[in-house]
Amino acid sequence: MNHQERHTVTGLVILMLLLWGGFVFHRAPLFPGSLTGSIIGAIGTFFMFIPLWYLVIKRVKKWKVKVTKVVKLSTLLRWHIYAGIIGPLLGLIHTGHRFDSIVGISLTILMMLVVISGFIGRYLLAQISTEVREKKKISKNLKEEYELILNEKTSDSFAPQINYMPFLFKRIILALNGASLNEQMILKLVDSISDIEYSIKMHETIKLWFKKWLKLHIVISIILYFILVFHIFSEFYFGLRWL
Repeated sequence: MNHQERHTVTGLVILMLLLWGGFVFHRAPLFPGSLTGSIIGAIGTFFMFIPLWYLVIKRVKKWKVKVTKVVKLSTLLRWHIYAGIIGPLLGLIHTGHRFDSIVGISLTILMMLVVISGFIGRYLLAQISTEVREKKKISKNLKEEYELILNEKTSDSFAPQINYMPFLFKRIILALNGASLNEQMILKLVDSISDIEYSIKMHETIKLWFKKWLKLHIVISIILYFILVFHIFSEFYFGLRWL
């Protein structure tokens, strides 16, 4: 997802939150059962089921191979993201801010949780992955520079026993002992490599946690689909109000 798409998705999520908050100022109890409300609800339901296909295609190998020959997985992910926001947006419009039933309230809460959890998980996971890649490149460059300097001749004043001291103290001791610039540079590179390797480990740990977060997103989505199907069935069973 590029910056423009990220801003668009962020804007849609903010719009959804504002639309949900509109119940403070507006309520239309008859709108959900009206013809217009039902059409909007049907379109919203259609969009909400599109993300389900992405989840299935991504995890069923046979389907994945066949579908990705026609459509790239990255394109399916975009459909998943946009449909996953547009569907709940239309769903909120369909409610007419009428939150007076357990099913309606449950669907609204789950729609919000699915969108927000998916947005946070996807956005932050992408950011973390990018940062990890960049830091690994920096770490590689530092290690190459370290090996290059290490292969050069260093003086006998180099003291391995001070390796575990803070860099400032190392530099003072080496300077007092007449250490060469190469020796001081080696210690500086060692400290830099150590810091960036620690940062990479922290990012990798956070990345693992966010993968668990995305699993939670999937579980919430499945619960949402069950309640949504029950809602659709009950609407047809008890009769559409506008017929």
